[in-house]
Amino acid sequence: MTTGAVTRSIIHDEGDVFLKCGSKELLVHSKVLSLGSPVFKAMLGPQFREGNVPRSPSNPLNLELPEDQPQALVVLCWLLHHTKKEMNTEHDGALLVELVRLADKYDCVHVVWRSCREWLRSVDEEEATADELWKAATVGFMVDDEQEFEKATTQLIKRWPKEQEECSSYLNFPFSRALEGIFEMSYFLSFWRT
Repeated sequence: MTTGAVTRSIIHDEGDVFLKCGSKELLVHSKVLSLGSPVFKAMLGPQFREGNVPRSPSNPLNLELPEDQPQALVVLCWLLHHTKKEMNTEHDGALLVELVRLADKYDCVHVVWRSCREWLRSVDEEEATADELWKAATVGFMVDDEQEFEKATTQLIKRWPKEQEECSSYLNFPFSRALEGIFEMSYFLSFWRT
């Protein structure tokens, strides 16, 4: 349902919380959020103001999450509430990077782990662009998928001398400082070997 510029989505029919993020409002259930995420459990518990506000399906709590990426929050809520049996593996890598960052923020990476691994398995490291490899490496790192992280970073290291400019724009990713040193060493070794 759309009201003006705000899009309301019902994630749980008996929801008692509206998560407000950008132009999206998501009706979710506080118990489901609390079971899936220790962070939401704390936010909606008695130690925070939001947890002390009476809420019910007829009088939902409004919870503002302005820092979160709206579409990633929608997908996270689908997964937390089990409203989508599976996530479309054709989601772009940028959305999955945001999803896994959000899952990390709310301490529920376990909820997105399977969907992210399915997407990682669909990435062809040989054909992927440097941009896609950075996203695959980030998602692999964040969901602790060592095999997929290694495959993506191996390709990035191999491509570093040729695609250094494109790759260097990603050096703010979580693991990138370690890779930066590896890239420089790899580049140096490529001259040394010849």
